[in-house]
Amino acid sequence: MIMEINKLLTLSSNKQFIVLEKVSIDSIGYYYLVEYDNLSNKIKDNYKIAKVELRYGNEHVVEVTDEDVLKKILPMLIEKLSN
Repeated sequence: MIMEINKLLTLSSNKQFIVLEKVSIDSIGYYYLVEYDNLSNKIKDNYKIAKVELRYGNEHVVEVTDEDVLKKILPMLIEKLSN
């Protein structure tokens, strides 16, 4: 699965998210996502950091919840978004 900046994704929850930014740590790509409401054509106040995992031979977008990983990723994302 190729997740590109500004790409619109529909997750298994049927919610749509836009990929805002990407950072990599130890060859793992982490993505900063924002929820998008297609009906109102507006961005919602719902943000996630996710990565792609291989499960049973299929790729899945998985929300990152590990605090240690988030502490590494967030400063990198903030730096990229501020440039």
